Amino acid sequence: MAAHSNRRRDLLELLTGIAIVGLILFIGSYALVRVDLTSEKRYTLTDATKDLVAGLGDVVYVKVYLDGELPADLRRLSRATRELLDEMRVHGPDKLEYSFVDPSASPDERTRREVYDQLQGQGLQYTSITFREKGAVTERIVFPGALITYRGKTIPLQLLKTQFRTPDADIVNRSINNLEYELASAIRQITGPKRGRIAFLEGHGELDDLQVMDLVNALGEQYDVRRVRINEEIGSLSDRPKGITHRVNKFDLVVVAKPDTTWPAKDLFILDQFVMNGGKVIWLVDVMNANLDSLRANQYSMAVPLDLGVEELLFNYGVRINADLLLDASCAPIELYTTPYGNQRKLERFPWYFEPVLIPQGAHPIVHNIDPVHMRFVSSTDTLATDRPQPTLLLPTS
Repeated sequence: MAAHSNRRRDLLELLTGIAIVGLILFIGSYALVRVDLTSEKRYTLTDATKDLVAGLGDVVYVKVYLDGELPADLRRLSRATRELLDEMRVHGPDKLEYSFVDPSASPDERTRREVYDQLQGQGLQYTSITFREKGAVTERIVFPGALITYRGKTIPLQLLKTQFRTPDADIVNRSINNLEYELASAIRQITGPKRGRIAFLEGHGELDDLQVMDLVNALGEQYDVRRVRINEEIGSLSDRPKGITHRVNKFDLVVVAKPDTTWPAKDLFILDQFVMNGGKVIWLVDVMNANLDSLRANQYSMAVPLDLGVEELLFNYGVRINADLLLDASCAPIELYTTPYGNQRKLERFPWYFEPVLIPQGAHPIVHNIDPVHMRFVSSTDTLATDRPQPTLLLPTS
């Protein structure tokens, strides 16, 4: 009798457990519940994205063309995109709508071609893929992207960032990691009231047009980018409109890209006034003259400090760039010949400690979800105690 009672109790506990699990699954099918347990908060939206969605003035509609029969990697990208959109909707449920569409859904080939042509005309790029599913080899054209519409305006967003027709798992993983940034940037682009203005400085040996072409082209999708020479002229970065007693910056951001000559004191003063007036500056500065080309040509090279004249200004901002070169065990390789001259010369890879590979840390939007960064001949920095906001460390050494 006791054994029979125990069996009934065990059966009741089993059925109760099954019922609880079923209830959780049922509730979970209607509500997005995602707990981020990673230390770097990889699956947590940044505050900037939350504020962006919460502050939308009208409905943003996202049509994603990642539906239907897809290989496993693209299904992961589709699922990650849906989850991200669901998370964003939490912060703006009435301002963000989306749908997933299969551009190859029509059984009629002519209709499919018309859809493909229309999507290409709107700026989306297709990928032709071949994959095996259910024992059969399938070839399919997919458009791994989305069209974002806001107040009658539509822009394309390529979700899969690759130049190859056949994406691999690594490319898909990188695309998934960059989803939040790409989608938030596209929403900001289409909803922004005006384009920001960026100035690349020249006149102090900065990188030329060709050397920054890729960066300028990428920035040009969302900002107005110009090259500016200060030439000790106060009106180069600001002006004074009629009826206004103070000067107004012409640009939102100034980029100082690898100068190699000494700055005139007046140029530094004008740039400092730009900062004091609310402008932002990105300092891409090397204080040591070191490059691999001279080392390859002469088999030895001496790194010497550059006299840029910007040290005092950066010191006032609370940063000191030291006249040294960092060595790090987490580094990129260098290829060297290990056999004498001849037809059978052998190349081998060795650790090249002067080119650290730095792993971003923290959840700052600048480094959130980006891959390790390959550096070349970089110097250490010190932060100084000032009354200004304290610096944020983005790329620590190992």
